[in-house]
Amino acid sequence: MAQNVFLESGFEPDEATVLALEADTGAAIARCINRRFPNNQAAAARHLRIGQNEVSAILAGNLSRFSLAKLIRIARRAELRLFLDMGETANDSYANTVTSGAMPVPAVMSGVSYAAPLLSLEDLSEVGRPVFKGAGTSVRQQ
Repeated sequence: MAQNVFLESGFEPDEATVLALEADTGAAIARCINRRFPNNQAAAARHLRIGQNEVSAILAGNLSRFSLAKLIRIARRAELRLFLDMGETANDSYANTVTSGAMPVPAVMSGVSYAAPLLSLEDLSEVGRPVFKGAGTSVRQQ
């Protein structure tokens, strides 16, 4: 089972869930910036339409000035495929990005969901969890 450090630090489950999703989303954006704009925060800022000081804050992990909604907008501008999962409990919440042609699929073991390795879209039929697209969302059948 995943461990939510915010929950362990005394935050209420709903707040710990949001903080964990913000942290994971910020980390995904930071990885993208480092990969696509190495040593060029100004170019990253222009591409993401945010200030260079905000790029610096994301890279430093200082996310206090960012709401989850703002981080999602930045992830969209970065063209990230971002998947958010609140899980059954605050301990199970996470955000992840995938490369084109793959998506995270939750694995179920003894009724407890946890993050499984990334599977390609072609592998989905093999695990019995088809993806249904509609209204800009994807729903995984369990």
